Amino acid sequence: VGDLPAFTAINIGAQPVTGRITVKPTTLIAGCAGKDTGFLITVLPLNRDIFIPNVFTPNGDGKNDVLMAYGNYITKIEMRIFNQWGQLIKVINNPNMGWDGTHNGKPQPVGVYVYTLRGNLADGTEINKKGSITLLR
Repeated sequence: VGDLPAFTAINIGAQPVTGRITVKPTTLIAGCAGKDTGFLITVLPLNRDIFIPNVFTPNGDGKNDVLMAYGNYITKIEMRIFNQWGQLIKVINNPNMGWDGTHNGKPQPVGVYVYTLRGNLADGTEINKKGSITLLR
């Protein structure tokens, strides 16, 4: 009965971390504070990969308007995006930047685009990916 404080546990290591938390009741019910209860929790490491969505919709609705590379530990990235004719239309060198579906200020047509990605994670892991992205409006 009552609110329990919340907490977030993040494991940036490489192995699961296990710990014990104890809940100690402080509210008296019928003159009794209750009994301490212990819980064993395991916090798994964050995913060590780079995720690229395969579809995005740069239509100005504020949802999924920018194609981004996502990852928990990205320190360096070079993502190249090519159109249907193999023309390089975007290079992304910053993990916090993305592609808004334009080239030289002009919206690109609906279709499938190809990307190559080379990146580094904080632990030194090198990631190389290739794939396709569908642009929808």
